[in-house]
Amino acid sequence: MAKKEEQLQEQQEQQEQQEPRKIIDVTKQMVHVRTPYPRPGEEKQIFVSDGRTNWTVKLGMDVEVPYKVAMILHQHWDAEVRAYKFEMFSAERLAQME
Repeated sequence: MAKKEEQLQEQQEQQEQQEPRKIIDVTKQMVHVRTPYPRPGEEKQIFVSDGRTNWTVKLGMDVEVPYKVAMILHQHWDAEVRAYKFEMFSAERLAQME
């Protein structure tokens, strides 16, 4: 058994030496994002900044943005959903109290 385990380890080491792992920088990849439609009275574009560069993203379209910008947009929309849910919960509680 010990010999078989040693052989398997040797085979794995040989495969690792033959095939070096590729490191992909995800932060530099472009991602397709479907932006929500703007509400009435809302601007048709938003400005996103990752600290170094600024991006103008049109709403209601399928756009290609860097991964960092997509994550910022996702966090923004998630925060809006949480705020909306909180407002609805607060309104229900207020109605119950009255």
